[in-house]
Amino acid sequence: MAIANKHWTFEEAQTAHEQARSDNPALSYADPTLPLFQWFALKDLEQQEKLFKQGEKFALMQALCICAQRDLPMPDWVSRAYLAAYYAVVNVRIEQNSWDAVFGTPYPKNSTLSALRKRRHFKFRVFNEILNIRKTDPGTPIDAVLFERVGEKFGLGKTLTEEYYYDCLKWFGQPIKKGVRRQCVKRLPLKHRK
Repeated sequence: MAIANKHWTFEEAQTAHEQARSDNPALSYADPTLPLFQWFALKDLEQQEKLFKQGEKFALMQALCICAQRDLPMPDWVSRAYLAAYYAVVNVRIEQNSWDAVFGTPYPKNSTLSALRKRRHFKFRVFNEILNIRKTDPGTPIDAVLFERVGEKFGLGKTLTEEYYYDCLKWFGQPIKKGVRRQCVKRLPLKHRK
């Protein structure tokens, strides 16, 4: 199977996805190595590189996971950063006795695990629910009333619901054309499934 091209449009990635499934009907629609998921992963790798360059060391761990999960070759920045981190540890060139020194901490400072679990559990559910509502009734405004309505369904407040929705929009990085959002969101990479 061919590797996705990060310069494709969403529609081109979706076409390649469908072609790959047509070429190999045994593949599950949710196979993480299909072109659409690789395309999303390539976009995510660009974000991880930006974060890494800004000093977010854990972005390297995220990038390694993305490559392994999507059967993508490591970009040069990932290879170089991983080797530098690995050799810093094995050659005892770090000040702390911890992998955190080279890979960063897995959670932001002062985070509570319960809040992180809650975000992970509900974020894409909230997003998908809003997409489903707007698919059924395209005139539904994205406003406080909608966030309150969706929040009630999941036992969340409207502010948290709004935050989760906009986090997902940021994750996708670009608007997705009407009619393809729902299937895309339902088949998110494993790391984003709740």
